[in-house]
Amino acid sequence: MLFPKKTRFLNSLTPVIAGLLISISCVSVNPNPPSHQIQPSPTPINPVTILHKSGQEMTLLDSFQFELTHRNGRGSPANGFLLSEATGLIEKPEKIRVIATMLLGNLVIEGELITTNQGSFIRNPLTNRWANIEPEVSPLNFFDPEEGIMRIMDNVINPSLQSQDEYHFIIDGALPADTLSPIVGTTTTNNVEVSIWINRESLLMTKAEILGVLHPQDDIGMVRIMKISRFNESLDITLPNME
Repeated sequence: MLFPKKTRFLNSLTPVIAGLLISISCVSVNPNPPSHQIQPSPTPINPVTILHKSGQEMTLLDSFQFELTHRNGRGSPANGFLLSEATGLIEKPEKIRVIATMLLGNLVIEGELITTNQGSFIRNPLTNRWANIEPEVSPLNFFDPEEGIMRIMDNVINPSLQSQDEYHFIIDGALPADTLSPIVGTTTTNNVEVSIWINRESLLMTKAEILGVLHPQDDIGMVRIMKISRFNESLDITLPNME
């Protein structure tokens, strides 16, 4: 046979070349090589800006519902009784309806007050009859949730972003106690701790928790919880039936 050594040499190269071709064919080439450019950092969230914008959005509301409850305590001392729970319906212009559970010693009383530009009316908890009264003599004459919310948004000291989730920013800070007088009446002069929940999408305040002494007779460790809801709903605040 002619050229036997050359033939054997070529035969030995065949599997080597085939292996190289297979290896090359398996290598994928990325048409879009990764960029080595530095990506910009996300803009930090400024709690002061969030509070300011939330305050602006709250002033634009035509109506909302406000609830006050307490944790680790019986209620807020006010005008000789304990305000245990209160629900306020606020509707512009100048309409408010308040339903409050009050403690007078061991007696539980549910009071109701309706105020419009046509006057103020209170429901007697014993007879369930309504009476026309002057606003300043009402046991809930201090209760103005709309003013209280605006004061909270405008007076948070050293606000910080405590956490955030898909739905809310939660901002912590401090408040002068008298900021809350439109909600709980007469207060002390110290500062209290506050946590505020603000909806990420609407920037409306939906909840606040206040920890600290607002009144000398406060239960130690009591937390006041405020919830705001029913934004811009029709709340149908009308004058009571006087019959």
